[in-house]
Amino acid sequence: MTKIFDKKVIFDYINGNDLDKDYTLEELEASPEFMLSVLMTTRDKEMYWMCDENVKHNYIFVTSVIDIFKSDIPFITEVAKEYLKSVPKDDITAIEVQVKIAEIAEATRDFTLHIFSLKALSFLARKMAENALVIEEAKEDWVKEELGMGFFLIRDEYGSSEIILRYAARKMLDEIFYRQNSGTLEQFLHHQYHQLTDFTNEKINNFLIGHIARFDIHLSSYVANHLELLDSIKKEIELIKYRWYDYESERNERKIAIFVQEMNRYLAEHCPEFEAFELLGYALKKLEIPGIIESDEEKSLTEGHIGDYTEPLRELMKMRDLTLTEIAALKEAVRLTKELFIGDDIKPNQDDYDMKATPSPKGLIYLYEYYHKTDN
Repeated sequence: MTKIFDKKVIFDYINGNDLDKDYTLEELEASPEFMLSVLMTTRDKEMYWMCDENVKHNYIFVTSVIDIFKSDIPFITEVAKEYLKSVPKDDITAIEVQVKIAEIAEATRDFTLHIFSLKALSFLARKMAENALVIEEAKEDWVKEELGMGFFLIRDEYGSSEIILRYAARKMLDEIFYRQNSGTLEQFLHHQYHQLTDFTNEKINNFLIGHIARFDIHLSSYVANHLELLDSIKKEIELIKYRWYDYESERNERKIAIFVQEMNRYLAEHCPEFEAFELLGYALKKLEIPGIIESDEEKSLTEGHIGDYTEPLRELMKMRDLTLTEIAALKEAVRLTKELFIGDDIKPNQDDYDMKATPSPKGLIYLYEYYHKTDN
């Protein structure tokens, strides 16, 4: 039971006054509850050094001090190191202290704490590898599906530690949303929602929880009861929503550029009578693909302007039957248009296109752009 000390005793100790006869200086400095009260009252880290060794090795005292002074990186580093000397490295409290410091390192982007981040990540990676082996060796498919990514196994072993569970959950969410989909949360959302109006704030939680369930039903259930774990992902989503139409425009510009480059190669070899843009207009209309963005020349390939590009081709078709070579060119244009414009991702041949990845402001998502290599 936590011992409550009278405020007079606390202030007498702080001010160096004579102590009540019921307490000795040694007794107070050996009490984790008392010394924590002193630190909470004074916010003076120097008081920590007055503590008895047993106090510095008390888990509740240490984690509370880390929370109080989390902005003082050098100090909490010393506090953590002092505690970790007193417990085995695989002790659950040692793991929790490492995780707490690792989370502060992530929040502050302070690389001086990298050793704690590495230890926390190493612990989780080891457990995930062990769990992956357990899942792989499961003989029944339904067992593998039930275990998913292994959150159930982590909860089974560390269910008493909310700190470890939350850390494991966050890292598994990173795996799902930032690595399982080639690191492009933005691309994934555009794959799921074709219009911004389809993706309302009311749907975000259900969408995210439902998506998590595809990978791990137990993780999904945990997150549903700890929605704050989704906060950073939802902030990223707000950025994605903000640039929704810019992304669509940029993607269509890349698709048009790729189409023109590929079609020009084909036409130069097989059918120089046609122009790439008129074939693009023909294919978009034939496939009934709705509005594609305006080009730099302010010409549009939307429904109302496709005719501008297809008119020469229409006139040609009225004058005579197309040759087999010309028909083949039309089919190639339709095929290439389907590949580029029907579907959600550009899938260029990596031998023909360079790819540049740009991190988002928080560095969690990557926006991929494809650039055409110059033909020599």
